[in-house]
Amino acid sequence: MNELRLLVTSTSKLRNSYIVYGNSTANNKRLAVLIKNEDIYKTPCEGEVWIFSCTNKNNLVNYRSQYSAISGRLLLSAFHDVEHDLSVLERALRQHELPTLTKQLFFKHPEFRGIGCGEQRIKTAIRRVGSARLFLNELKNNNLAAIVDAFNSTERGLAFLTAYNSVQAEFESIEFIEMAGYDKRTAHRLIRLLGRNTKALLTSNPYAPIRFGCRFNNAWGVAERLRKTKEINIPDNSPFRLIGAIDYVVYRSLKQNHTAISKEKFRVALSSLIGEKLVDVAINTGLSQMVLCRTSKGNYQGVGLAYLENIVEKSMAKKLVNSIEAKPSDERIVTLINEFDGYLFKIKGFHLTEEQKTLALNSLSHNLSVTQGEGGTGKSTALACIKYVCNRLDRAVYFVAVSGIAKKRVKDELERMRVIRKSNINLFGDSEDEVCCYTVRGIIRQVELTVENPNINKAIQLHQKPLIVFDESSMLDLSLIVEFASLFDKHAIDYSISMVGDIAQIAPVGFGVIWQHLVNLGRLKPDILPYSELSTVHRQESDNPIRDVAKLVRAVGHLKQDKWDDRTYEFSSNPLSALTHLSSFKGQAGVYYLQVNDSQIIANAYALSKKLGLDSSQIITPFSNADNLLSTVSINNQFIINERKCGDSQTLWGFGTGERVIVTKNFAPLDLYNGDIATVTDIHYEQVEAGGDIQKKLVCQFSQRTVTIDENTCFDAGLEHSYGITIHKTQGSEFTFTIVLLPKSTSTSFVENSMIYTALTRSKTATIFIGDMEILTMAINSKPAYMRICSGFDLDAELSKAKV
Repeated sequence: MNELRLLVTSTSKLRNSYIVYGNSTANNKRLAVLIKNEDIYKTPCEGEVWIFSCTNKNNLVNYRSQYSAISGRLLLSAFHDVEHDLSVLERALRQHELPTLTKQLFFKHPEFRGIGCGEQRIKTAIRRVGSARLFLNELKNNNLAAIVDAFNSTERGLAFLTAYNSVQAEFESIEFIEMAGYDKRTAHRLIRLLGRNTKALLTSNPYAPIRFGCRFNNAWGVAERLRKTKEINIPDNSPFRLIGAIDYVVYRSLKQNHTAISKEKFRVALSSLIGEKLVDVAINTGLSQMVLCRTSKGNYQGVGLAYLENIVEKSMAKKLVNSIEAKPSDERIVTLINEFDGYLFKIKGFHLTEEQKTLALNSLSHNLSVTQGEGGTGKSTALACIKYVCNRLDRAVYFVAVSGIAKKRVKDELERMRVIRKSNINLFGDSEDEVCCYTVRGIIRQVELTVENPNINKAIQLHQKPLIVFDESSMLDLSLIVEFASLFDKHAIDYSISMVGDIAQIAPVGFGVIWQHLVNLGRLKPDILPYSELSTVHRQESDNPIRDVAKLVRAVGHLKQDKWDDRTYEFSSNPLSALTHLSSFKGQAGVYYLQVNDSQIIANAYALSKKLGLDSSQIITPFSNADNLLSTVSINNQFIINERKCGDSQTLWGFGTGERVIVTKNFAPLDLYNGDIATVTDIHYEQVEAGGDIQKKLVCQFSQRTVTIDENTCFDAGLEHSYGITIHKTQGSEFTFTIVLLPKSTSTSFVENSMIYTALTRSKTATIFIGDMEILTMAINSKPAYMRICSGFDLDAELSKAKV
């Protein structure tokens, strides 16, 4: 490892890194350093001195040695290491001359530009003070009067001293953060969040970072150390410390998606931080200072989280009250539903079930309704019915999903049912499909654009009582619903919501659960909250064991034991009784298993995937963390190595021809959405103009089309290999064959009933579990994720206040 001290002359910003150009302070040699964004606290600026820890190897780039650095640190040599240089200059009778590094900082640093204090004015100011040493001392002592006299201008003197203090504060904040003991990621986030005020804020209250959220990993431990220092000295019972402890418990719980904490767990958690004697003092302090509150069930939660949940409670309670006070006539709606039923039989050969009709009727005749049902029970067909009726009523309806892939699936179903209307776009009869399907973020953005300009193309019809139908509602977290409800309550005169999903699917990735509580309320009080349930499965063939096994997994996780039948009891104790050993698998439909050690899982999964066809099968795993041996990263790396051994494929940006890729970020310009999977079929090199740059592009074959992707799109769409993807990422997708990895090291607090159910129901033909079957048994018998989440959301209590 090599340490380089560099006087920065310029910086080039790349996507995830910087190239820092400068001169070595040791020999004035021109150098360049490549360093990643996360390895430094700020962008190096001209005139600053940085010390970089670099690898010994360097490359010659544009006649300049370029090193790769693993860390970088700002040095304030221009202020702190100048005594020797000042003495040398004074002995040479050059007492009015600044040391080289100080001169470079004052003359070149961006902070000192544009304030009217150029090189000549600084030199004149030094002469007025008497010497460079005296000038620097006046700056250090923050003597504004002396600096104003030196520049002979109040405006310039104040500007120069402010710039000096800003640079000094920035350096001291970075130095303080480095010495405090925060982990690297937390330290970087604090500097970005607090900037030059970091040191001042943290010395006044070292517990402040805890309030910024659970991303600040070791903030409590550092605060406890800092409070005992002479500079800070905060006592045990200080409100700063007590509220910091409350915030720490709240955010640590929020990290597990809880928005509330039971009274017992809250007291235990607080006691572990501040001691039993201070628990009641802390709780009373939190309640009195409105940091903490109690829920209707006696649990504790942070006031901010309570406020967010109350936004949703009030919005939904208002809708239910309005539905009861002004219930519309259902006769016309029922007639149109039956009309669609006849249309459906004509084009598809089957009728709507009564369950599907109830879903449509509730959605179309109430301001708020909830529906849940198993995968493949015809929810999409019922949504097409809703669209058909809204078309006939000339009512705006929008279908909204969390993920792009789920949104796309709804759109495809509506197109297959031919219920998406077309509108003319010119006098020549050209037309385009209406846009009625959005992601949650997409419709929020479109509403914002509509509010800015109501006449824009594809404006949201906010004043025509629009119906918003959420699909895959189990994926909706609190923050998304709050953002949606706040926006629509503010700008829509009246609107209705229908929330459709499968309660057995995994809970939201974000914090809080709403829809699952609505389902439970609808089951108990359907007269207050219109509720319907779908149970007839259409997706899998009637004799496909996937349906039976999914029902059993669902029953174990969601039914009380007194409602279990004999088969459910048997399945709970021995799930393998309903599965078939992989040795019997010949490509036929079913659910299979293979017991192997962790070290053999990827090898067996690869062999099976090759046998079934990489394009027809999908490996899914609970883990995305690269540190796990069976994470998506590990799976993809091993598959890539194996595949590239088999042939000479071209590669570009890390992707080779024949390799599987997945889109991880929505990219509307090319109609690419999070979860879209493709195969790289070719690599193109194009020269658009003679003498111009060569354009490199990946040719990707998606399910129904070919898309050419350039480097920018590759980055914007978050293209990654997709041989292995997480179970969460599969929501909304279907595969012919699904191979589910279950390592022995898996924690059943992470892999639970709903995760197994979600993984199982991604298959159209067969699901194969590979790994430790004891983990499968424990996961099936564990509580679904949403049941473990403690929440303060209580629509029933809010309705009681509204006297429904």
